[in-house]
Amino acid sequence: MHGEEKTQHVLGRAARRGRWNVAIQSYLTAAVVNLKRLAKAAGYLWAWIRHAVDWMVERFVHKARIELLVQLRSTGLVHRHLRIA
Repeated sequence: MHGEEKTQHVLGRAARRGRWNVAIQSYLTAAVVNLKRLAKAAGYLWAWIRHAVDWMVERFVHKARIELLVQLRSTGLVHRHLRIA
């Protein structure tokens, strides 16, 4: 964690003098790094949820399409050679 904080968040050199000020800068930098990681994890979670919902909707629509075609075939409105895609 120190490597990322030093290279990307200017923790290698303190902005102010004094142990208290350096500690505050360290805590704030750690909070920023944690928020970045949380946002990245939330993005992955959101992408997974979107993928799962898309899959469920696609499956539901496909099943509904098959049921509709079966009903239409039973009434004679659709020919038997029509393929279900």
